[in-house]
Amino acid sequence: MVLAEPIADFQLRTTSPCVGVALDLQNKSKNATRYFWNFGDRDTSDEFEPLHQYDSVGTFLVMLIATNGFCFDTMNQSFQVGQKPIADFSMPQSPFCENVSIMFTNISTNADSFLWNF
Repeated sequence: MVLAEPIADFQLRTTSPCVGVALDLQNKSKNATRYFWNFGDRDTSDEFEPLHQYDSVGTFLVMLIATNGFCFDTMNQSFQVGQKPIADFSMPQSPFCENVSIMFTNISTNADSFLWNF
């Protein structure tokens, strides 16, 4: 019996990995029946498409080993995990009048772009 050689492949579904937010990995491997993930932070999984959450900021090397029981293939990819942004603002506590401007102050943290929706 000759089995097709496994091909390990995955991509990140999460657009901006952040501390405390699950890293969503899409397993695109072929010809494999078992999978072993190493997330680069001493955590591992043998799930097909695991969700993984990092506890600290940094660059992490994620490794996937795909096997068919006889042969295996490995893929590595680095991900930068940042601090989760926190949206916040302050405003005056006094009563507001029609047609009078109100001053809002952005006190958000860990963000580099902002969208205000009034």
